Order: sequence, then C-alpha cells, then structure tokens
Amino acid sequence: MPASSSEMVDALGDSTNAEILDWVTESGGCADFVHAVFLGIQESFVAERAGSADTTIQWTVEGPQGPLQYQMSVHDGRCDVVPGTADSPDVVLEMQLPDFLRMVLGSVSGDAAYSSGKLVIVGDPVLARAINGWFRPPH
Repeated sequence: MPASSSEMVDALGDSTNAEILDWVTESGGCADFVHAVFLGIQESFVAERAGSADTTIQWTVEGPQGPLQYQMSVHDGRCDVVPGTADSPDVVLEMQLPDFLRMVLGSVSGDAAYSSGKLVIVGDPVLARAINGWFRPPH
C-alpha cells in the first residue's frame, strides 16, 4: 500500500477503472487496501466539524470480488469505522471502488459523484452532503 495519500493521488492520475483496480490488487488486495483507506478516513475525523452529530453511515464499496461493507458511527465526538453492515443506518452510500478512491482522495467531489450517478445515496441526502465537512482533506 502507498505510504501517503499523495502517492495514491499520483497513482490514480488519469487512470482507467481497470488500471486502478489492477494497481489496488498489486498493492495488497482490495479488502486490505479498502480497510486501510477507511482507517485513514477515521483518523481524519474532526470532532468540532461534526458538532453534536449522532449518526450511523453505511458504506458499500463494490470491488472486483464483490461488495466491501463498512459502518461509520459518529457519536460523542468520535468516529468509529468497522467492517460490516449497520442494523439501522441513517444513510447508505454506495460506490464502485475506483470512484470511491477518487472521491476520498479529493479528485472528485461527492456532489459531482452523486450527480454523475457514481455515488448512490439511500436515506438522508442532507446528512450525506454534510459528512464531507467532518474530515480533514487528504494531504
């Protein structure tokens, strides 16, 4: 796995989805790679930006071997991300792995991903839009 988000941005560049999937596979495999990305998301959480948010977000990232599911719980100024599905998420976000990486790394905004059909939102769309502001951008 790359040492930094800037290395990931460089690797993504103008790559096709197939090239990105090949690169992720060569970097340790999709499941481990996505897990590391979600740990990075958790570490970039800024409690002050989330305010008094008390919510559960379900992520489904579609990889070549099937869906990778993560639940993100924001409560009491903390963000905890664990593999698996949430019982009653407030919003579900679904993306293909290459588009997920582009969004997480800031190459494409959540709004652009949604309007182009690359991000599917099930549940509270206002919450889905707010989430982005709760995290430091990649550096």
